[in-house]
Amino acid sequence: MPKPITIPCLIRSPRTTFSLIPSLSPTNEHICNYNTIDDLNVINNVCEDAHRGYKAWFLRPFADRSEVLRAAADLVKKNKENYVDAHMAIGAGRQFAELIAGLAHKIILEHAMPISRPDGEVLKSVMSQLALTVRSPVGPVLSIAPWNAPTVLWARAIAAPLAAGCSVVAKALEKNPVTSYLLAKDFHEAGVDVDALQVVQFAPKDQPEATKRLIEHRRIKKMNFTGSTQLGSKLSEIAGSVLKPTLMELGGKNVQIVTPDADLEKAANALLFSAWLHNGQVCMCLDNCFVHSSVYKDFMKILIKKAKEMANSEVPFRDMEGAEKVHRLVSDALKKGAQTVFGNHRPLDSVFMLPLILSNVNPSMSIYYEETFGPVLSVMSYNNIEEVIDEVNDLKFGLKTSIWSRDVMKAISTAKEIDSGAIHINGSTMHDEATVPHGGVGQSGFGRFNSKWGVNEFSFEKVITANS
Repeated sequence: MPKPITIPCLIRSPRTTFSLIPSLSPTNEHICNYNTIDDLNVINNVCEDAHRGYKAWFLRPFADRSEVLRAAADLVKKNKENYVDAHMAIGAGRQFAELIAGLAHKIILEHAMPISRPDGEVLKSVMSQLALTVRSPVGPVLSIAPWNAPTVLWARAIAAPLAAGCSVVAKALEKNPVTSYLLAKDFHEAGVDVDALQVVQFAPKDQPEATKRLIEHRRIKKMNFTGSTQLGSKLSEIAGSVLKPTLMELGGKNVQIVTPDADLEKAANALLFSAWLHNGQVCMCLDNCFVHSSVYKDFMKILIKKAKEMANSEVPFRDMEGAEKVHRLVSDALKKGAQTVFGNHRPLDSVFMLPLILSNVNPSMSIYYEETFGPVLSVMSYNNIEEVIDEVNDLKFGLKTSIWSRDVMKAISTAKEIDSGAIHINGSTMHDEATVPHGGVGQSGFGRFNSKWGVNEFSFEKVITANS
């Protein structure tokens, strides 16, 4: 059996020692070891190095920075199998791992484009002979991304700040220490200095304190975090205490609405894809579906037939903690009157779970409001679209909504009333592409990733006036 590889930290500072910690698969197989920084005082050195890296990176000609990001995108595409293997090692299916590796390449390439575009404008002024605005990078950025779709989530968490002219300190997580390392290596090979992109790792027991120190350090000017709403809230509180801006891409309780005139076959296909892709472990995955009562029975027949064709294998959760959460939510719903119309809710004895479809779910159940993050879909009937809009807007999350209707203009009118970061008409909630802004409202976060919107998150509007 080959010896597990060791994933190092990628930092300039030599003034530290490291410990080795194993990273395990969902079935407790040894994936790799990763180096963790022993002395948290080294965080100060890392942040000072990031400041020096920022100044050097920002002062490089814009054409050089754009070319470096293009080269990094090419390397990610060339090394696609490395990213796919790393993702599959923590439980992803090949199709999903390949999908997000391809998207990561496109996202890095897209972020190279705004670098060469105008970044300001000339203003009219009665007090100055010349007044203009320019966009300036905020400075060193702390980036934190999760394990579930690591290639694409780390790609934009790194590429967007770099495109704006910032340096990046990427804080890797124990559930997947490999992908951030692979990306950083490709960016370094493309021409990004180590000071401008560092990767740090800490032992699980040190994560809270290390993260706090990084956020509070005077050299770190902004944080971007993708992950759970619960953790995002805690990190926002720390950042708020030092008046530090953040970009938060958090959880979702995503909804699909099936109207009376919808194409039921297409809506059912999209529903299952949106709910069950990657075992439901994506923030954009579908949780709740509202179907008009006039087509509810027909839709359910189609849905269950397609579910039997699709749900032919079990996919693991990343760990038992995730499996236990989903099992708890389903058990609570069944005790309060929900019914299983597809699948079998059985005692939990492993990280594997077959997909489920529930009916008779109502607001008295936790699963109605809480992000499931598992392959469980709740289908409910409705009579009045305005009531559905109110129910969707009452959810604390607001990331993705899908509306299925042949009357597209009416669906657009409905979309305008819904509080959600994105509404997809006759399309899946699983929608993320390099040229389209991505982010939520409410407890799904704030700020936007991707393309020019992502780059602008890491710069600010600076006014310059001049008189001769």
